[in-house]
Amino acid sequence: MIKLTFCLRRKPELSLEEFHRYWREEHGPLVVARAELLGVRKYQQVHTLMETELHAALQRRNGGSPEPFDGIAEIWVDDVDSFRNGSGLPGSRQAAKELLEDEARFIDLPNSPMWLGEEVVFVDNLADDPLPHVRRIVTGHTPAGEATIVEDAPSPVEIRNPARPGFVLRNIWRTDETPAPVNAPDSITEQQGLLPPAGGTILRVIDFPPEPTDPEILRQQLEAAFQAQYPDADHTGSNREQPHPGMHKTATVDYAIILQGKITAILDNVETEMQAGDILIQRGTNHAWSNRSGNPARIAFVLVDGVAGPE
Repeated sequence: MIKLTFCLRRKPELSLEEFHRYWREEHGPLVVARAELLGVRKYQQVHTLMETELHAALQRRNGGSPEPFDGIAEIWVDDVDSFRNGSGLPGSRQAAKELLEDEARFIDLPNSPMWLGEEVVFVDNLADDPLPHVRRIVTGHTPAGEATIVEDAPSPVEIRNPARPGFVLRNIWRTDETPAPVNAPDSITEQQGLLPPAGGTILRVIDFPPEPTDPEILRQQLEAAFQAQYPDADHTGSNREQPHPGMHKTATVDYAIILQGKITAILDNVETEMQAGDILIQRGTNHAWSNRSGNPARIAFVLVDGVAGPE
């Protein structure tokens, strides 16, 4: 794995705040949408803090070093060939051209150096994912009938979609009937799609990345996600008159428990921002989830198979 480091200086007519806003809200989603074509494994932005006095002190410490850059873009790819050729998929050269055209809108390119390098890590106490790992602990009984823990590990089902970077779906447990036999074997690896088994339930934990500000990129990401992961859902968001492209409904009662971050629940005629500790009981209604917070959000969902009632 190699990393491209791109030290950015803004165009003279932009304030630092304007530069950061465009980079985060406009350019970032463009990179995300083209990451697969370009062979990008990881992309992150480092935004320079507006700490003038502290930066001046740091410059004096170094004997009068130059002004700090306005930000640093870091892009990881598999190897040098991946950097030269991208993914090799049709459209990769066009994707690179489009990013360069957008960079010229806000970056002073002649004064923004970039280079390739390999990381040599000495200390890394940070998790690979922006949110803590999900731990699944399953209880049971010993042959002597004593209560015990029979499994303590991550979920065996973790699904990621390259079309929606940062989105992680973990199926944790399901029941196949009601009443549920308490000692039924684990069947979670048999789960397909969004809905629980007929007469059953499913528990899953989903990480929602901040959604792109470009509505067409968002629509493309969600269309791909529903086709790949939720083919059994009624994806009403395909209709452009819906309030959000992620709108969908199922004949289930859902308990949505916000574990971390902030996220907005959208319905036909209302929306509400939720945060860690909030719980939404979703009763077969048309809805979507929109992460506008700029940070990842995590929700635990319990879906209970139901019967659609009159609307």
